[in-house]
Amino acid sequence: MDKTQNNPGLSKIFFKFIGGFSAGVAGTIILSIIIFFSYSIIGDTLTQDSSTQTEFGLDLEEKETHPLFLSIIIAAIFLSSLVANNVYALINSVLEDKEDQKYTHLTHVFFGNVIVLIFMLPLYLISKNNVNGVALAAFSHAIISMVFSFLVTESLYNAKHIIVNIYGLVLGLAIFMVYFSMSIENTTVLMYTTFPMFLGVINSCKTITEMFYDWLQDSYGSDFLSTEKRFGNDYRKEEIEVIDYDDI
Repeated sequence: MDKTQNNPGLSKIFFKFIGGFSAGVAGTIILSIIIFFSYSIIGDTLTQDSSTQTEFGLDLEEKETHPLFLSIIIAAIFLSSLVANNVYALINSVLEDKEDQKYTHLTHVFFGNVIVLIFMLPLYLISKNNVNGVALAAFSHAIISMVFSFLVTESLYNAKHIIVNIYGLVLGLAIFMVYFSMSIENTTVLMYTTFPMFLGVINSCKTITEMFYDWLQDSYGSDFLSTEKRFGNDYRKEEIEVIDYDDI
């Protein structure tokens, strides 16, 4: 990797986590504001227990939701994701010393988040009569939008070694899923911590993989995860005949 740009250490891992976490907090603030002002519409639905006890046992019938419930949830997730991902782009443009590309970065993130919203609308509509289904759609929407923004960032800033950062993304997803499994019973905590934890974890994990890959390069002297590296039959190069046009 380009050691002049990527010389990650423990301090960089920490600052990358704080950077991603701060971006997630910005998104969570927007989410909290929307929920606060619309609590009279969605509050009862968010806090209700879908399975109520009756004299015959459990009543699994879902309670009716407000007609605006779905629209507010979609708007809340879209706007909070948009803010979190754009702040993430701005912070990383500073941390990666790529401020000359920040407007291009923000443009891709903005339109990408709009397209993710469009792709997610069918899932929202299918789940509109099921609170748990809407919650799953909202969670999926948030995660997909953040993964997209991460990949945009790495494509613009680290295109040659994006494979290294994809490994970092996978590591971050695995760690976040451990956190998710530990927090799933407390939906309120999960709702308000998903943005900060996810962006913080993937941002720091990509730096961990960069640091590990730098060590591998120093140890073996081969840039084997470069997108320009070829293996197997792809490694064979055809001979190029050099023509001396002066002899023609």
